[in-house]
Amino acid sequence: MTYYSNSNQIRDLVEQIVDQKVHTLRDLNAIPDVRVDLYIFDNLFEPLGQIPDSLWSFELLMRRRPDWGGTILEMMKKNEHVFLFCGEWCRVMYRSGSGQFKFIHCRDPTLDTERACLIATDNLTYMMSDAIRDLFEPLRFARDLSRRVLENDKSPKVEEILTFNRCAHKETCLKLEELIYDIMRQRDLWKDRFFFAALEADEDDLCGECRESMRQAFYVKGNEEEP
Repeated sequence: MTYYSNSNQIRDLVEQIVDQKVHTLRDLNAIPDVRVDLYIFDNLFEPLGQIPDSLWSFELLMRRRPDWGGTILEMMKKNEHVFLFCGEWCRVMYRSGSGQFKFIHCRDPTLDTERACLIATDNLTYMMSDAIRDLFEPLRFARDLSRRVLENDKSPKVEEILTFNRCAHKETCLKLEELIYDIMRQRDLWKDRFFFAALEADEDDLCGECRESMRQAFYVKGNEEEP
């Protein structure tokens, strides 16, 4: 997962939230024909204060936001997933045939993508900063969880599984599922090791009734802690 931004405020905020390096647009532009998910933070619709129903032309956007000319508007045209936060989230759809933009109210997006670019051409408002924190909260939570687990177990296998890069709770759940299955597999291996060692023990060391109790606890009842 790689993040880009034109804003020092955004770069500083992301590094503060998840200690993640955010690259500049210069780094992004150096990659030919690259596609990103684009997240724009701007009070574009002031003083209306609401998402317009009408289509906006390229020329209208240029008049409203001349500093979007060139790089930002071109990114809005060429990328499929474009989102605008203006106090609420909306999806930005570009109609290449008419050269117009449509703004559609949407649920909060996720940063579950290979590359994401966060754009702001003015100072971030408090609501914009909160929206960015919400975007990165799944990654912050996952890495905090990883840190707590690795304080007790720094084995390479656990560290490999609990390496998080995407801002999505789905990745966290899948990795925890993988970790749980690995723990269950290790448990079963140890149960087999103890049980088959017990089968080979002398009667004087372990009676038949004890062997049967162990078999019942390990493989039938599934309660290894049963006395």
